[in-house]
Amino acid sequence: MIDVCEKNGTILSVDHTRRFTPLWRHMKEQIINGGEIGELQYIDGRLSGKRVAIFRNGTHLIDAICYLADSEPEWVFSELEKGYEDYTEYRGDGGRTPELEPSASGYIHFNNGVRGFYTGTSKNTAGPK
Repeated sequence: MIDVCEKNGTILSVDHTRRFTPLWRHMKEQIINGGEIGELQYIDGRLSGKRVAIFRNGTHLIDAICYLADSEPEWVFSELEKGYEDYTEYRGDGGRTPELEPSASGYIHFNNGVRGFYTGTSKNTAGPK
């Protein structure tokens, strides 16, 4: 995406600003990098509720997992929630209509050996109000 945007003079903006909040920075810099929990082996991220779609809050959680792992993904696998088996291209409306966008679950194996688990439950699962 970066190469295509540069070749076409288009601005690309990725809005994953949570990694810059004090809580996330403290978790990475003090707790993980500071050795308070020992060697990082696993990161388990979970979402539930109506805004759990992979293209909505799901991207923020996956970015957080990558940020905390501090490594490039080596390989991944994932699946979409039941009912979205034929969802091969984005058909949403920016998150305004949750039914248009699937939730997903997956696994990220990072180059440094850290394992990231991502679970986005069905949007029908109760979440925080």
